[in-house]
Amino acid sequence: SVDDLIKINELKPDRGVVPCIAYGIKNINRADFKMDGQEFDEADMEEKLSSKEQIKNTLDAYLKIAYNKKTMCYNVNVAHSKKVNEVFLAAGLNSRHIDGSCSDVYRKDCFEWLNNTDNAILHNVAVATTGNDIPSVLNIMLNKLTASFTLFRQIIGRGCRPCVFPDGSIKYD
Repeated sequence: SVDDLIKINELKPDRGVVPCIAYGIKNINRADFKMDGQEFDEADMEEKLSSKEQIKNTLDAYLKIAYNKKTMCYNVNVAHSKKVNEVFLAAGLNSRHIDGSCSDVYRKDCFEWLNNTDNAILHNVAVATTGNDIPSVLNIMLNKLTASFTLFRQIIGRGCRPCVFPDGSIKYD
């Protein structure tokens, strides 16, 4: 469990357990968002999360928590992701957007770039949730809402991996 990992990290800090820092934007109230069946309404999320204030909040969160670290940002939809990416680029950050409509060549290039660029920020929509293992990613930004615990776990799972020590060993006790 998370509590167990925290205790292990406190008792054996040399074990290599990496702390998880969760940061939430305080002016987001899930109750203010419409539902569409069992999931949050995409159009409503896009409208609310694409405001200048919310995109600035996203940029500020990145600068506060994840600045200069390899990051994947999961956005509401293509239009929202492109808006957020444009703001990150305008701020001088090393940022790209990818979505399911991108060509295989561009997609391959984006993932190679992400793997090889320390301060890369990849904004994406429905691309890197399952089946992608990018161990060098240090930060996950969930810039959307989901009512699905399974989807939430898939997304944050892109930032989870077994701890490997500098000598290449993995220790469990």
